[in-house]
Order: sequence, then structure tokens, then C-alpha cells
Amino acid sequence: MNQPWVDASYDAPVITASHFLPRPELMPPRKSWGRKAYICDAVGSHLLEGQLRRLGAKMHIFGHTHISWDGYYDGVHYMQNAVRYPQERIAWKSRVDEIQTSTDLRNILVWASNDPSNFCPWPGRCGKCERSAPPDAQVCPPSRVAPDQIADSRRFVYTLPAVTYGIGDDEKHLWATVPLPAGWPQLYGSGSLTVRWRDQGWGSQKGMLWGRLVVAGSPSVSPAWIPLSTHFAPQRWVEESFQLPPSWFPHGAGAVSLAAVPGGRATPTALELGYVVGSKEDGTGHQLQVQDGGVLVLEPR
Repeated sequence: MNQPWVDASYDAPVITASHFLPRPELMPPRKSWGRKAYICDAVGSHLLEGQLRRLGAKMHIFGHTHISWDGYYDGVHYMQNAVRYPQERIAWKSRVDEIQTSTDLRNILVWASNDPSNFCPWPGRCGKCERSAPPDAQVCPPSRVAPDQIADSRRFVYTLPAVTYGIGDDEKHLWATVPLPAGWPQLYGSGSLTVRWRDQGWGSQKGMLWGRLVVAGSPSVSPAWIPLSTHFAPQRWVEESFQLPPSWFPHGAGAVSLAAVPGGRATPTALELGYVVGSKEDGTGHQLQVQDGGVLVLEPR
């Protein structure tokens, strides 16, 4: 369908666009894909790259990854300013997001008729590609690599599975076990849990989310659960963020000591997340639901 355009020649500035990625370098490294790992299987296209080169494009807009990302290779700017789902905007920040002056979704200027030879999208529009290096020297390998945990720009992000539980038993049930990176107490000073959740039941004791730090290899140690959600789940779907307890971070504000973790001063190696659904005495028809794609984030000190 586009072949006549590719075969034509143009004297005017050319901006091309595609959903898929012309180059494998445009695939962000270490992305926490979770169940969406298959997105890494369609990365790089000799056909697309060849066409935009034949057209003489100076700017190429791409999509597919749901991540704001950019690069500059052999005279062509590549840019994605992705809308994304709310949880994706929280989980991943790149330097393209830094162009934005707020959390609002905004357009990024990539070309103007009063400066037709300038395709630099950065503030000031230098036109010389002084910030042309990719955001990260690493690229996604050709084969699928989709770990559930990443450390990008010193942040730790873990994508969480869904929860659907309708037995009101007032018991804490394990939701997910998040392996913590080595040396995390020295690396991170705070954290948050972001979820989209609800509880359909009636009554005051709807579902809540809990967490605890654990030490691998210590089955006899049972750390106390700490509430992470500051209130019961709402009746309707709501996306909310909850701060992790400051006492979990030895170098964060309000920290106490890792000695608070049962088992002595051994450094916890994992974070367990759990949930509780209120009993029938607290109402009827309780069913706690947490959508797939929630994120747990540890912020660097």
C-alpha cells in the first residue's frame, strides 16, 4: 500500500512512522514485561529501516513498546512519546518523559516550518544532536528476555499478577513474592505499591493489602504482616498508590532497623505481598479484585 510513496523521491523534509520498531536498538532493555513478554518477539525490521532510509527520513515515529523512548542513529532521530496505561507511566521513566514539565500527557515538538532542517526534539532544539546517545547502551537481545524485575535508572520495578478472591475468611493469603536485589538496603530509601483494585461486597470490612520482609532459608521465621493499603478496597475500580513502610528502609526517612524483622539482623531477601478479605459477618458477597499489571517500585536513595 505504501510502496508508491517509498518509490517516489522528495525534496521536502520527511517524517516517517510505523507501529513496529525499525531497529532492535529501539527496544528498551530490562523492561519488566511480565506476561507481555511476547512484545519482545517483534523487534527490528530490515524492511521498515530500509524504507525510511530510501525515503530520506530525518525523523521516525514508532510505537509498540508502550514506553517513551528515543535514539539517534546514522542521521535519523527515532522517537516514541507513548500514551501508555497509568501503571506503565508509573513503572517506567525515561529521558523522553523528562521533557514533559508535568505528569500530564503532552505533545513533543519534533519539527517546525520556521526551522525545517531541525529535527531535534529536545528543549532548545539545538539541531546538532548533542544528546543523541541512546538512553541506555544496552538493547533487548533478539531472543525473548523478560525478567519480572528490573533496575532502570537505579529504580527497582516489579510487575504484579492479578488477584480475584471471594472467600471472606479474615485470613492473610500470599499474593506475590518479590525477590529483592542484592544490597537493596544500601541502594533504596523508599518504595510504593500501585494497584487498580476494588471489592464488590457490602459491609465495612472489605479487602486490604499487606506485606512483610522475609529471609530466604528461614522457614521457622514468621515475620509479622504490615498493612500496606491505608484503607479497605473501594466499591468501584480505583487506581491508588501506597507508600511502603519507612521502617523497611534503613537509610530512608523514618527508618528504624532491620532488626525489626524476625530472625535477627539478617538482611531480608524477599518481600511477600498478601491480601485479606473480610468475613461474612462483615457484609455479603465480598470479592477482592486487583487487576494484572500493578507495580511495586523501590526508589533510589
